[in-house]
Amino acid sequence: MMSKFRIGESAVKTKGYKFPCTIVSIFETKAGKIRVVGEMDHYGLLHIFNEDQLDHKPNGDGVFGTPV
Repeated sequence: MMSKFRIGESAVKTKGYKFPCTIVSIFETKAGKIRVVGEMDHYGLLHIFNEDQLDHKPNGDGVFGTPV
């Protein structure tokens, strides 16, 4: 399983409603598809995404996707 994300990286939903988050889990479905779980910043809401729904978000240093 190879994901474009790592646990602890910052991400943001690219279309539709805003969902700034931290990646807290990465797993593979029975069909072999990669899913990532984002924990929404400041609210703790968990959401399962397809990888292509999220993009890396810069941290305060301007570095993209650095684990927290």
